[in-house]
Amino acid sequence: MARRVIRVLLGIAFVAQLSAMLPAAALPSSNAQDCIIAGSGGKHGVILNGICVDGESATPPTSPSIEYRRVACTDTGAALLDGQVVGRCGPNVPRCKLLAEGGQSGPVFVNAFEYQSRKPGQGWQNESFWCPQTQVPVVVPDAATIRDRAIRLLPAVGIGLAGPSPTTLVNIQTLLWARTGTARSLGQVMVVGQPVWLKIVFDHAAWDFGDGVRASSAVPGKAYDDVGDRCAQVLCPDYYGHVYRSAGPVRITLVVSWTASYSLDAAHFQQLAGGPITGPAASTALTVRQARAVLVPNPGD
Repeated sequence: MARRVIRVLLGIAFVAQLSAMLPAAALPSSNAQDCIIAGSGGKHGVILNGICVDGESATPPTSPSIEYRRVACTDTGAALLDGQVVGRCGPNVPRCKLLAEGGQSGPVFVNAFEYQSRKPGQGWQNESFWCPQTQVPVVVPDAATIRDRAIRLLPAVGIGLAGPSPTTLVNIQTLLWARTGTARSLGQVMVVGQPVWLKIVFDHAAWDFGDGVRASSAVPGKAYDDVGDRCAQVLCPDYYGHVYRSAGPVRITLVVSWTASYSLDAAHFQQLAGGPITGPAASTALTVRQARAVLVPNPGD
């Protein structure tokens, strides 16, 4: 299809990503048609209300019975006019990908703009979309698809347990921690043909201690330092753990939840909606023993 260009003066930043006034190139939508503007020497435009529109006009041609407006389409599909949400953009709104120097596709920059029309007594109807002239439309994965991919990439976080063997004693704190840092990168993945960068930040850990007690911790916990921060107390204030009250075998289970963010250019990240995402469970067996004091003779007596 021949390239169609509409020259328009875009307003300053409807959304945080739009940073300057740019000319615009017309994109086809389900109800927009290519046309040649009369008397333009072959310049392309789009048909609105039966008229081939030249985007150099501040507004599309009007009639006594039809109103027009130009809105910015956000990531969520909301239509912004002067920074205020005024409705919804049409379905399948394209994202606009900045053309870097040399014609190569650069980072995603901003969503498309849209013409909308309204007849008396009716709601606004979607007409046509376009990207700024320095950008091209791309298929960008929706947040639900990215969220699903991030969940499948989450690692199982191992359980840290103080001591040389998986045993502990009743009535003293068994020191535990999640074997992970608070922030991790999931790297770059391809989603619907587009590169997406993912990173996660620790949100909370859900612990099942195997004795009927469950708890949640807001931090991974600190790995036990037998040299620099040795603990000889019943409860260790610098560490996380659990006190078992009866002897026997138990199985500890850990599930870590994360706050995830994604980027389409490896630089500008936005948080995934829908709350924390939860990784696979990890577990480990532990034997709880009962210690008994035994009096023995002093060898010097």
